[in-house]
Amino acid sequence: GDEFVILMHIKQKSDLESPLQRIIKLTNQAVVIESIELHVSPSIGISIYDDDPSTAEELLKHADQAMYQCKKNGGNGYTFYEPKAQLP
Repeated sequence: GDEFVILMHIKQKSDLESPLQRIIKLTNQAVVIESIELHVSPSIGISIYDDDPSTAEELLKHADQAMYQCKKNGGNGYTFYEPKAQLP
């Protein structure tokens, strides 16, 4: 499909800014396949281990919920998981 996971070890949320901006910049570049120019934009959902439940399943579920919230907000960026923003 069109979803994948990146796991990162960080010391603080601000450590994510540079890698996130780089991912957004790289994915916004056009890709040409057989003379057809394709454009994609990322919708990145982020859940932090220290902030979220400790099981991998719950962590991925929260990242997925954050990704859908990002898409709902227009995409082409990232959204941190927030319990109060859960989608039905």
